[in-house]
Amino acid sequence: MTQLLLYRESPANGGIVLAPPRLARYVARIHDAINSSRTWAEFRVALPPGEYVAIMGYMVQHGASMKGLPAPNAPFNPELLPGYVEGDYPMWLQQEMSNYLDMLVLDVVERVAILESTPANGTYLFIPPAALDQLEQELIELGYELRYASDLQFY
Repeated sequence: MTQLLLYRESPANGGIVLAPPRLARYVARIHDAINSSRTWAEFRVALPPGEYVAIMGYMVQHGASMKGLPAPNAPFNPELLPGYVEGDYPMWLQQEMSNYLDMLVLDVVERVAILESTPANGTYLFIPPAALDQLEQELIELGYELRYASDLQFY
């Protein structure tokens, strides 16, 4: 039985990012909501179920009063999202690959990836686009299929 992994190039640094379809779609939906929402109500509807409640809960837990939360008809401003300005939201999959990829896949990835670091956000696995053919061939041998996800924004 073949297992599917989606991939795309990060718009931030050009590295290849791998993700299981469900996770890729989840993160892409958050990016789409951020990029397309004009109001907080639109943002709430566009997010995956439960994500808005989690964001608002985090904001309240970290000092926002219920009166300080954005009104549904207020213009959407992603800079108010916890972690957005710092690059911590939505989840940066390039940094998280070692947490969610199967160990066999991770072994292959670590052979072709370069461990990079950023001053603000720590280390991440950079998979050079030139390594994609080798990566795909080795993953096929392990029973994986790689599929380019041009329609999904995750990185």
